[in-house]
Amino acid sequence: MMSDLDKFLEERGKIPIPSGDVLWVKLLAKELALGVHRQLWDDFITHKTQHGPDHKNLKVYFEKRWKDKNFEHAIDLLKHHGYVYLNKFYKLGQTAFELLDETESYNVFISYKRSESSVLALLVNTKLKE
Repeated sequence: MMSDLDKFLEERGKIPIPSGDVLWVKLLAKELALGVHRQLWDDFITHKTQHGPDHKNLKVYFEKRWKDKNFEHAIDLLKHHGYVYLNKFYKLGQTAFELLDETESYNVFISYKRSESSVLALLVNTKLKE
């Protein structure tokens, strides 16, 4: 039987990590907030070393999902983008939780013959944007 953390890692692993400088930070913030929402870890991040967080689930998540990223650098970027703030420890801020309301975007290609289906194509396009 899979643990809740394993299910989370499997689900999130289907979503590729963006290569852009800022987009991956936003995705990390969103996934950290989702982990809090699903009670996998708390909304504060503590760490003893530069190698990762103290919380066991959060440590496993970061090591498996973000293995190519430096934990300290990721935390600094989350802080600079307003997703975490420093008190006695790093705490996820409201802006990270607001990301949970965003939907994932998808690319769709629709092929049609203009002379026969342009109205239908426009209708489908409108509905997909909604």
